[in-house]
Amino acid sequence: MEKDDTRHVLVLGNMYGIMMGVLAPLAQFLVQQPIGLNGQNAAPCFGYYEFIEGASELVQLQLEMAAAVDAYQAVSQETQDQVPVTDVTDAVGVLTTVQSTISTLIDLGTFEKIDLRDAKK
Repeated sequence: MEKDDTRHVLVLGNMYGIMMGVLAPLAQFLVQQPIGLNGQNAAPCFGYYEFIEGASELVQLQLEMAAAVDAYQAVSQETQDQVPVTDVTDAVGVLTTVQSTISTLIDLGTFEKIDLRDAKK
């Protein structure tokens, strides 16, 4: 099997994981997030995300996802009087599930799995 054939197989393998394990749950998550004061909810954006050239796109995606999880966890940190600010348990659960799916993807530049969650421990 040539390198191009291997990449094709990996792209197809990643595609299902991205669509079902990342995009679908993130879209559902977003439409349940309240924004503003008029009872409106967020919506999935379909904007173009430009990756930093020369760096692994998978690592960049993992770092963005880790930042999202960290941001939601920071909102739920307890105040000085030990009262949780906001209960974001469900949100963090969804985001960490998506983060786990992202960690199963194969880097198309190196043909390897990269799991940054292990590196942070």
